[in-house]
Amino acid sequence: MPKVSEILELIEGFAPSFLKMQGDNVGLLVGDPEAEVSRVMLTLDITPDVAKAAAEAGAELIVAHHPVIFSPLYSVTPADYNGAAVMTLLRHGIAAICMHTNLDAAAGGVNDTLAEALGLRDVTLLDDGGQGILRRGVLPQAMSAADFAAHVGRALHCKGVRYLPGNRPIRTVAVCGGAGGNSADCGHVLRAGCDAYVTAEVKYPVSLEMAYAGLTIVDAGHFHTENPVLDRLEELIGRRLPALVLLRSGHDDPMNYLTF
Repeated sequence: MPKVSEILELIEGFAPSFLKMQGDNVGLLVGDPEAEVSRVMLTLDITPDVAKAAAEAGAELIVAHHPVIFSPLYSVTPADYNGAAVMTLLRHGIAAICMHTNLDAAAGGVNDTLAEALGLRDVTLLDDGGQGILRRGVLPQAMSAADFAAHVGRALHCKGVRYLPGNRPIRTVAVCGGAGGNSADCGHVLRAGCDAYVTAEVKYPVSLEMAYAGLTIVDAGHFHTENPVLDRLEELIGRRLPALVLLRSGHDDPMNYLTF
């Protein structure tokens, strides 16, 4: 059976830690690098429920996108969200490998798989001030803002999307999985001449700016814009280490949507 360190080396080859943004926390965050692994659980987040599910499934390792330890832990108790997850991991000897902004920036990572899920062609890196995260691609044919928003929702299996209709048909699209709805990223997309931007967590003041500028924005949610990368990780690990049993956590977007 492969060791945790061998699986870490494999994933690091795909999404090197030097690609991470300053202050991020990636790599092996919990566990023994020499421990042997037969079952791996893939997930975006290591919640207390995900850690419990991994223990019940007999997984020795969880590979996640979001770091289970990001801010300093001043205590590890069941009363704390992160503490409860870490306690379960330690109690059951489960290691945790987390690939965050390095997986966002990696070729074939979060943003390339998002672009692929949306059917974009000729995908390239968009100048985003040196972060190496934003991508730009072209739709096979132009769409209206409403049709494009519906296309995004279907392609990403969203419970719902928010969208801001721009002032022109959509052909060139920028994407950023996760929290890309800030003024700086939207500004990069606008200056690049894109017709639309797919991301999440768009701030209200930013939406006002972009409405004035005529950019279509589809806010498809943090979870759903990043979730496609799990298929890529499963493919990568399964191809190189076929003896491993790969599991999905069943973790989903915790938010629900009401329509009126």
